[in-house]
Amino acid sequence: MYLALRVGMRLGLSEAARDADETKLWFYTASIVLAAIMQVPVAAIVAVWVPRLGAVHGLFAAFVAGCVMTAGTLGSILAFEESTPFPVAWAIFAYIISGGAILVLPVVLVVAAVAAWLRDTRTLSVAPAQGSGVSRPTPAAHLPPG
Repeated sequence: MYLALRVGMRLGLSEAARDADETKLWFYTASIVLAAIMQVPVAAIVAVWVPRLGAVHGLFAAFVAGCVMTAGTLGSILAFEESTPFPVAWAIFAYIISGGAILVLPVVLVVAAVAAWLRDTRTLSVAPAQGSGVSRPTPAAHLPPG
């Protein structure tokens, strides 16, 4: 997606428009926002998929995805332009990771809670198989009499 944005900018804009400071600022801002937004589905999928500590695993997956997207962004800058000083590279990394964390945190908490609730509901509603030799406690067995 990022590469398509970069190639589209190269094909669709003249060299003078590409070299304008406003265009560069728009492009880099759009790439950072796109990288932060792309962390949300990664974290949500992992939070649903992992049964224990789904929210923590989702946050870690978003962090790893943000690191990969930062490497792609910096690689694209190095491929199409000159070198990037370390403070600029660090700022890009920080913006992608912190922006992604702000977007991911509420989503992953809600998704992990709903997934855990659905797993518990499904587990409690499944009756033990007849003749399997495995007995599962029913929810009523754990409740006090009354």
